[in-house]
Amino acid sequence: MRYRLLLILTIVLSFATSKIANAQVAKNKRYMLSLIRMDINDEEDGKAIENYVAVFSHQNDSVIVFKWNEAQGDKPSKSTFWAKKDPSGNSVRFLSSDGASILVSFLTGHRIGVDTDIYLLNTAYYNFMKQKLLLETSVLDLAFFLKDGYGDYDPYLEILTRKNWRNQKENPHHKIITVDVKNKNNQTDDQFHHWRAVYTYNTLGILKAVSGQYYDKKLSLNNSFELAYQTRKNLDRSSIEIQTYQNRKTLRDSAVFSWTQLSTAKDFHYSMKQTKLRLISVEQKPDNFKDIARLLGIK
Repeated sequence: MRYRLLLILTIVLSFATSKIANAQVAKNKRYMLSLIRMDINDEEDGKAIENYVAVFSHQNDSVIVFKWNEAQGDKPSKSTFWAKKDPSGNSVRFLSSDGASILVSFLTGHRIGVDTDIYLLNTAYYNFMKQKLLLETSVLDLAFFLKDGYGDYDPYLEILTRKNWRNQKENPHHKIITVDVKNKNNQTDDQFHHWRAVYTYNTLGILKAVSGQYYDKKLSLNNSFELAYQTRKNLDRSSIEIQTYQNRKTLRDSAVFSWTQLSTAKDFHYSMKQTKLRLISVEQKPDNFKDIARLLGIK
């Protein structure tokens, strides 16, 4: 009996030691490298393959993204994102190498200000975002939060929001309730579109619809294989329809876009599909793209 107890204790201690060691290894892996391949089919420009590589710090508070077109043999372009906390302690500014920035402020009543837009969240999501954005200043969590692309700040994060960089799943307990949006009217110098987006969910916490004056998003398919949404945007004499799909197994995204210029009645169509995702963790930040390519096995 004593021998059996000693054996069990040894196994338990070995398991605990292994978990601690693995946790220490994970902690030492201070950077994540992510490789994404997107297949693009443009009605005017034809087919193309776009590659993206990102370097994320351990807390995702800084991001470097490289992009290049495989067929054209482009030299990778580079974008950098980082954050700077406000002395007030209630806001943080996210900045980019192209000079753009987004101010995120945590307000009373479970509200988050993103520049001039106001997001109302449920308690669980507000507390989560306060940890991720205000305390950890996570650029990646900001991009995931703003992926629906309402505000005039959307182009700032487009290179991040149009992809699933880390197989991130929607949390059914995290819910946006409403968003009050202020978009600049591009037909004038000093006027704005003011509108509200209202979110609804099914009993499982899956987003069912987003309804607003200039934006309408509805769940069109929900099965064991994929989720699909049909989205319509109407703003500044243009109409955009987007059909998005997410594979439930791989969590990879794809989308089909139709854009109509109302003044000329001209239509544009293109599609994009995420066909590859590779993630690796490293202890030290690579010095340049050549080192990143070597680590990811890019030729």
